[in-house]
Amino acid sequence: MDLDEAIRWVAHGNEIETRQAIEEQARREDGTIRRAWVWLALGDRLYKADAYDRARVCYTEAYQADIDGSGEGRVRALMGIGNSLLMEQDYFGAKDSYHRALVDAQSSLFQQGIAEALIQLSEVERALGSLSVAESYAKQALSLNISLNRGSGMTRAARSLANLAQYLDASANSQEARTLLRWATTQLGEAAGTEQSRHALDIVTAAQRDLWSSGGMSKGNSN
Repeated sequence: MDLDEAIRWVAHGNEIETRQAIEEQARREDGTIRRAWVWLALGDRLYKADAYDRARVCYTEAYQADIDGSGEGRVRALMGIGNSLLMEQDYFGAKDSYHRALVDAQSSLFQQGIAEALIQLSEVERALGSLSVAESYAKQALSLNISLNRGSGMTRAARSLANLAQYLDASANSQEARTLLRWATTQLGEAAGTEQSRHALDIVTAAQRDLWSSGGMSKGNSN
């Protein structure tokens, strides 16, 4: 894939300004350009424009460009590939990309990458119907995002966990849904008490109320 062609995809008629803006963001302190970051920026723009196939090409180029880097670029690229495949409902392809991202993030000790990969692995396993595996990833994701005090991560992990509880309840696993939400409530209740953790807790408690009102948490099994 040619970089100029990718820029034409993103901003036809405004290629020079677009390239300058992206390269400025990707410039190192010594003046060199991190090519992986250029490809990641292009991929993100195409992803936001719903051009998932083209975004995936850019993310693939980013992965190859960062093959000798610190690992963060590779993880972000694999997450981008996975997100693109997920939007196209290629769940097995997305799962593979997220798992590769998790392995790369763990090997490079990129904690934020691990946290993101765990959230997305929970999402894709839920979509595939592997609810017990999805629950394991969801718990790891929430715990790590709390530990890292990642505001947006806590919110997304809480929302993913709440959605999973609804799936568990719908599949006649109300007890598991109740236990999962109570566990999440405890974890978030013990967090630092930041605005983000309170928002995440609100998401979980709202899910508890919804299950109660729908009959998923009857008074007879509320203990």
